[in-house]
Amino acid sequence: MLKSALAPILSTIPMKPKYPVARLSLCKAFRPSAVRDNVSINAVEPLEPPLHSYPTSAYIHLPFCRKRCHYCDFLIVALGSSSANLPDDIDDPRILNYVQLLCREIEATKVLKSDDNSPLKTVFLGGGTPSLVPPRLVSKILETLNSKFGVNSNAEISIEMDPGTFDAQKLSDLLNLGVNRVSLGVKAFQEELLKACGRAHSLKEVYEAIEIIGSCGVSNWSLDLISSLPHQTSEMWKESLECAIMAEPTHVSVYDLQVEKGTKFGLLVYKMASKTLCNTGYNHYEISSYCKKGYECQHNLTYWKNGYYYAFGLGSASHLDRVRFSRPRKMKEYTSYVQNLEDGVLIQHENGHKDAKDLEVDVVMLSLRTSEGLELKSFRECFGSCLALSLCKTFRPYIESGHVLLLDDKRRVLVAEEFSNGFCEELNQTAAPWRIHTLFSVECQDYFDWQTVGLVHSYKKAKQPGPITRLLSCTDEEKKKYKGMNLAPTFEVPSMSRHPKTKDWYPAINKPAGIVHWLKYSKDAQNVDWVVILDADQIIRGPIVPWELGAEKGKPVAAYYGYLVGCDNLLAQLHTKHPELCDKVGGLLAMHIDDLKALAPKWLSKTEEVREDRAHWSTNLTGDIYGKGWISEMYGYSFGAAEVGLRHKISDDLMIYPGYVPRAGVEPILFHYGLPFTVGNWSFSKLDHHEDAIVYDCNRLFPEPPYPREVQVLEAEPNKRRGLFLSIECINILNEGLVIHHASRGCSKPNWSKYLSFLKSKTFANLTRPRYLTHGNPRIEKAEVQQYAFDNPGKPYPKIHTVFSTECTTYFDWQTVGFMHSFRLSGQPGDVTRLLSCTDEDLKQYAGHDLAPTHNVPSMSRHPLTGDWYPAINKPAAVLHWLNHAKIDAEYIVILDADMIMRGPITPWEFNAARGHPVSTPYDYLIGCHNELAKLHTSHPDACDKVGGVIIMHIDDLRKFALLWLHKTEEVRADKAHYSKNITGDIYESGWISEMYGYSFGAAELNLRHVINDKILIYPGYVPKPGVNYRVFHYGLQFTVGNWSFDKANWRNVDMVNTCWAKFPDPPNASTLDFTDTNIISRDQLSIECGRTLNEALRLHHIRRNCLDPTRKAPQTKQEIIKEVTYSRRIGRIDERRDVVTDDTPPQDTRTRESTHPNITDPIFSSFRFWIVVLWAFSVMGFLIIVSMVLSGRKGEGPRGKGSHHRNKRRASYSAFPDTTGRHDKHPYNNASDMLL
Repeated sequence: MLKSALAPILSTIPMKPKYPVARLSLCKAFRPSAVRDNVSINAVEPLEPPLHSYPTSAYIHLPFCRKRCHYCDFLIVALGSSSANLPDDIDDPRILNYVQLLCREIEATKVLKSDDNSPLKTVFLGGGTPSLVPPRLVSKILETLNSKFGVNSNAEISIEMDPGTFDAQKLSDLLNLGVNRVSLGVKAFQEELLKACGRAHSLKEVYEAIEIIGSCGVSNWSLDLISSLPHQTSEMWKESLECAIMAEPTHVSVYDLQVEKGTKFGLLVYKMASKTLCNTGYNHYEISSYCKKGYECQHNLTYWKNGYYYAFGLGSASHLDRVRFSRPRKMKEYTSYVQNLEDGVLIQHENGHKDAKDLEVDVVMLSLRTSEGLELKSFRECFGSCLALSLCKTFRPYIESGHVLLLDDKRRVLVAEEFSNGFCEELNQTAAPWRIHTLFSVECQDYFDWQTVGLVHSYKKAKQPGPITRLLSCTDEEKKKYKGMNLAPTFEVPSMSRHPKTKDWYPAINKPAGIVHWLKYSKDAQNVDWVVILDADQIIRGPIVPWELGAEKGKPVAAYYGYLVGCDNLLAQLHTKHPELCDKVGGLLAMHIDDLKALAPKWLSKTEEVREDRAHWSTNLTGDIYGKGWISEMYGYSFGAAEVGLRHKISDDLMIYPGYVPRAGVEPILFHYGLPFTVGNWSFSKLDHHEDAIVYDCNRLFPEPPYPREVQVLEAEPNKRRGLFLSIECINILNEGLVIHHASRGCSKPNWSKYLSFLKSKTFANLTRPRYLTHGNPRIEKAEVQQYAFDNPGKPYPKIHTVFSTECTTYFDWQTVGFMHSFRLSGQPGDVTRLLSCTDEDLKQYAGHDLAPTHNVPSMSRHPLTGDWYPAINKPAAVLHWLNHAKIDAEYIVILDADMIMRGPITPWEFNAARGHPVSTPYDYLIGCHNELAKLHTSHPDACDKVGGVIIMHIDDLRKFALLWLHKTEEVRADKAHYSKNITGDIYESGWISEMYGYSFGAAELNLRHVINDKILIYPGYVPKPGVNYRVFHYGLQFTVGNWSFDKANWRNVDMVNTCWAKFPDPPNASTLDFTDTNIISRDQLSIECGRTLNEALRLHHIRRNCLDPTRKAPQTKQEIIKEVTYSRRIGRIDERRDVVTDDTPPQDTRTRESTHPNITDPIFSSFRFWIVVLWAFSVMGFLIIVSMVLSGRKGEGPRGKGSHHRNKRRASYSAFPDTTGRHDKHPYNNASDMLL
């Protein structure tokens, strides 16, 4: 409708128009609020903070009407006469149920607040006929709004009312609720016209309604008219205008009837209304709105100024964070929408993002509806000189014809010549043809070709501004055979895979070398302001616009790569003069061209430097799990950037690995599919397609993932489910790119399939339209320093250090592997340290030193004084030793146990820890806090808290407390007279939980009062509380799912870590569970998640150990291994900032009942040399058997019987025995060298 309102402006150009219809201004009187914070590429000056970046308006749709008018195309529910016959104290169930659903939507909607937490300033109850809704239900809506968002005491609260639907009592009740503006739907002052257009009210009811409004003292009300009704003459229209003026409303809305699909009448103009109303004191402030001075509709002004506003109800449309989103138009779908919103399944405004072009059109269109018009200078600042210049060229003929008036900063009319010679000429001088350039680096291989197709397709689909260039590194020999030169706009660069001087084979160096070459020889590099640098194995979801991400000259924007630990240790000190400037970044880089020109040579030279520094390739220095220098290029970037003084704005929210869970409320704009990921029984790993010529194989796609409807049932937790949706989105966009590419190559039309139909559907197009980054705290200068304090908004978050205690046994080693895997993926800030308690003898033989960052402490399992065997005392003893011997710069310490799996960050600011008030989880079985045990062992038994498991404590408290924790543990342990169950709660009555009491009694001695939170930790096998996102699994107790069970005690003496491919029995697939009981399904899904996370941790550990996968052929030479590994220098790492989607993978063992005992492989069978011997032995034996059979056959003379020949059937397993039949299922992940591809 808005666009059609501009049709008279843009259709024809009369010679001397009588009514100018649009105004352009060169002043700064008006700047669209929704674009102020979206700085454009050509912004001539920084924009001031937005005035209305957060919504302060809300529209409520109440769709009920008595009947549908003939012209109506709005979303309504016709009640008929039945509703009018109900007693006053009984609500129509249709209205009641709808209002309840509406209030649920309001309550489930995320509050978007400004810094001053501004409440709603306008509320508009529209319809439909809202006056059909009883005041008591209107009261419920307003109360819900006020409770959720707050409503300003002076807020404009409008309601649409139709004559004949209210009396003085109803209107008085509404006014008492806070309604202070009425919009009366008169439409016409002729009985015949009201009947002709199907209105439910009569002319008599019109006059009665006007009288009621006056008698109730409504001072702010609007009267609505419609022009161009059927049979309406100019005399009738003049009469309606005069009658409206006589009623003395403070506001008049005049709507031209307009053709809509399915309606009966057409479009006419309303010039008479403008003249008549303006001559009687009304201001024509918007194309269809007139008002007395000071009575503009404030809610509608939010629309015309392109402001943000909430909307609630069937079919209503909101505008939030550059998104226009319409709710479902059918009641059943709207009900499902509200339910999903409550469940957290979707981000409310997920499907209406606009790109800059759409936003520009909105601003122009909405601005020209108002008498203020469009302010061109602000438009230029918001959208850039290029767009402003284009707009000027478009409007010039309309300025010349008089359809558009141009005003200067004093609101004086300018002629077209002044416009062209002034503002337009200035724009010509500042506009540039290209501003952003996107680069990515590849080599001449099929592996990079299908990645190129995916990335370039996503670049187009996401509407990434500016050109894209592939930096193609090939040798002359490779180029002769290469088929993919036309896959993307390409700039050829010399290959440095084999270093020309050192002869080192390191393809990753092609990235900085290619950029140096491009900067030196490409003309594009001379005509660009900003450069976005990506990797080929990425998919763009939405425009990556550097200035919108906060990039500045000298301050590039980058994604966080937390595993680059060398920035914080000796490595940085060796390779940069400014180690304090080293940022752990990569993946996505957006920087100014001047910064790139300064950086690129350093990036290349520092890459060479780190690559040659073999003495410092170890994992503890580089974070490279292979210790082979594969990530030298990443360090080359970070050290080079530090050398030239670049300070990155680092964001965790820009990029996500498919398979990981996004942060709540975050919309990433880039996929990096460098790691394998799974959804249900489907999985994808780019390693499996290293030599895949899928680009040149007509109509072949990657295996199709599950459909969205199938994914919906795989995961109960909403944010994890969203992670699964992101995973299938990534692969679907890859496949869509292949479909389009194959068609462009002239491939024959593929056969119809459900999947192809889905990829070409509107549903898929809607699901994968361009996304825009959404985030809470978007940018930080250093990843380690969070920007907002939990106790003081102006202070940074405190540093955190996480510790856990273990011993030198394989039992604790597999727990450590699981814990460290989950820590890296949880988003837990700060460092982690394993407190390893070992005797000197154990330490000499111990093989697990590299499993975690470690602080070694003397073992107290055997007490040095009493000789008592009590390993649990190592926990307080180790914490005390660590405090006394380690350099700790953290303010808060998080203490966990090894048999825990982290699911999310555990931070003091979220859980309200403070000095003197640690946070912990309830251990209700510590009954000794409330009996004689506490009185015996602490002078403050009233301060004894029954807590444990998870501890968040201020470092100052911990330093005072640690020694007491140890001493109280020794004290309780020695008090054997009070070991009984009725005193301690210890079911074994052997003092095993003395350490837990040591903690509680020691804390009581210092009067530490815990904040006890039962929403942090859960034991697998327990039923979770609805809606709680637990952060930790504590698998200290046995738990079961159907016939499957897990008990950590069964694995006490099994070496899971040093035995290749050892793993626990796979838990069942979640899709096989019984979904009838929601409590049971929630419980079992968490149990499955815990079991799968442990196995995933072990699998990745075995890959890092270079365990030979028995299902794959081993590389034959060292050169082959190196070449294979280096191709994906960026894979094999763990993103430390996100959760992995712990979804279902195919069960590998088809037995109906899983054993609780180990089923692992002897390490000898992973030896390739051993298999050569075995194969040779079998060959010799086979030869001898055949010879024997031949000889015996010659001796036998009797008849041959039909002896049954039984073929041996080999059961697939994860043992190292190769399946020579070729039927062995391929292991879902390949060996260590392939993992790097």
